[in-house]
Amino acid sequence: MTPALPEREEPINSRLVSLYLILASAVIPLVITLFCLSHGITKIFPHLYYIPIILVSYAYPRRGVYFSVFLSGSYLALVYLFTYPQTEPISSATTLFFFFVAIGVVVAFLSSRLRHHEGLYRAIFDHSGQGIFLVTPNPGSIIAVNARGASFASAAPEDLQGTPFSALWQDPLAYAAFIGRMEVLHCVNAVETAFRTRDGAPRHVSVSGVKLPEGLYSCSVMDITDRVREHEALEKSEAQYRAVVEVQTEMIVRFRPGGTVVFANEAYLRYFGRKRDQIVGRKFRPEILPEDRDRVREHFTTLTPRSPSGRNEHRIRLPTGEIRWQEWTDRAIFSPDGTLLEYQSVGRDITDEKVREEIERKAFAQIDKNIEQLAILGDHIRNPLAVIVGIADLDAGPTSDKIIHQARIIDRIITQLDRGWIESSKIREYLRKHA
Repeated sequence: MTPALPEREEPINSRLVSLYLILASAVIPLVITLFCLSHGITKIFPHLYYIPIILVSYAYPRRGVYFSVFLSGSYLALVYLFTYPQTEPISSATTLFFFFVAIGVVVAFLSSRLRHHEGLYRAIFDHSGQGIFLVTPNPGSIIAVNARGASFASAAPEDLQGTPFSALWQDPLAYAAFIGRMEVLHCVNAVETAFRTRDGAPRHVSVSGVKLPEGLYSCSVMDITDRVREHEALEKSEAQYRAVVEVQTEMIVRFRPGGTVVFANEAYLRYFGRKRDQIVGRKFRPEILPEDRDRVREHFTTLTPRSPSGRNEHRIRLPTGEIRWQEWTDRAIFSPDGTLLEYQSVGRDITDEKVREEIERKAFAQIDKNIEQLAILGDHIRNPLAVIVGIADLDAGPTSDKIIHQARIIDRIITQLDRGWIESSKIREYLRKHA
């Protein structure tokens, strides 16, 4: 059995008037019954008991059954007192006794259930987290409002009763459109607008309404001021972010795991010669050279919540057919539960660096080859030079001395070249590390 909610307190004067009326409606049938029975009339007066039994059982469900038994028993006692030993009026009165009690029980039960549901609705109305307004269709006056609804206007509920609902709306056109849709559709959901407050500060609200069968409008109002402010702050922050990002010389792009691009800055668009609507909101993947694709694919698989960022280099083919080198720093963005949401990549063209590295590599290779050839050339010079010195030693004389002297000069020159080769190797290694 559903527990009964406490009844709402009524004004004392109103309760006294109701009690006097109920007592009068109960006393009058008893007096009429007494009068009729004393004059032999038994067919009319029993129907007068319906009124007090129904009134008491409806107004006081808990006491209504006892009152029905008391009033019906009083009627039965009077009939028995005046008509005994006649069986027909006594049996008829006995039947009516049970009928009156049954009516009292049924009315008391229905009234109890009605009050229970009314209490539930009243509790929902009074304590709802949303503001609730009951409004007449014309001229749109507020006949009931809960505390939450009154707080939107910085007022008390009793202060708003009888005032126009339109007075709360900052935009009269928005109110007119809302009421017009209510008349046509009978139901309107989540109309965002602004309410006036006594201090003049606007309150952003979302208003929904439904037209009740009685013709009244039930309007629920939800405060979305914080959400609107957060949205405005987010838009401002995003605008600042975009302003910073757009002036970057690096390419910046954000895309979902499926390849749909959600953002691309101007540098990215210029690089690929595309317009924003040709990329953003669509799947766009530059043409990576086949020999680099597996490496790039493997790079993205290594991005995890524990290690969300990484760097890679690869070659692409532009729409013009030109092959360029790119360097990208990629960061995977995950939700709190670890679901991959999107990637953010910052890249730059490193083709010139790669060309310079290739030139340096070839230059170092040529230097190594030249030094190696120079060392071989030194050996080729020393071998015949040793033969010449040996022959000159056998033929002593001024000419031989000159030949030997020049041979020694040549040997010193070759030795200096050898030392230069060693120094060149050190310089070469240094350049390779720090170039």
